[in-house]
Amino acid sequence: MKKDFVIDNSIALEGEDFYYDIHNCYSVKAIELEKGNNQLRVVFEKGQGSWIKEDDPQTIELHFANVSFFETSHTFSENAPKDIEEMGYKNKGDFDYDYFQTEELSTEDDDFILRFINDDYVRVFADTIQILTR
Repeated sequence: MKKDFVIDNSIALEGEDFYYDIHNCYSVKAIELEKGNNQLRVVFEKGQGSWIKEDDPQTIELHFANVSFFETSHTFSENAPKDIEEMGYKNKGDFDYDYFQTEELSTEDDDFILRFINDDYVRVFADTIQILTR
């Protein structure tokens, strides 16, 4: 997977000119899989609190292009909590969800994974992931 960011400390998206603390400052607003064109959108919305930077975008979208693998935990529900516990990577054959690989140990062949505070997860592999902000 090619991407324009790294995951820092399993909680933040970091790029050349940005650092977005997803765990503490954002919640998932939408997860939309477009099967017809193999795209996935994960949209985060900024929360409220004195620790949240005013300058950070209101909305962050992870756009996955050419998705070839998509899986959710069997307990995943649209009504479940939408706060992210951690983000990371898993090797294709690794289904032990007690731990994730860090950025430093991951490769372009690994799946991207989001774990929610209730232990639900979304796991995906795509050709590219791009961050869009509004």
